[in-house]
Amino acid sequence: MPKWISIDEAVHKYEVKEEDVCLWAETEAITASFTETTLIIDEESLQKFLCWHEALPTKNTFRRWSNSV
Repeated sequence: MPKWISIDEAVHKYEVKEEDVCLWAETEAITASFTETTLIIDEESLQKFLCWHEALPTKNTFRRWSNSV
């Protein structure tokens, strides 16, 4: 069963930007529920997304790799 958290709680707890959380919700990258005035986030979905996102190589990773070749 999902644990729903507010967008404000997600922003503070996971140190992410509100705009990013809204974008992830709108693009269905994370599970969210919209009402007329509220956006709530499935915390487990957000955690999984953030773990996946952290595991991806960054531009700096590619720069270090290309400089070492």
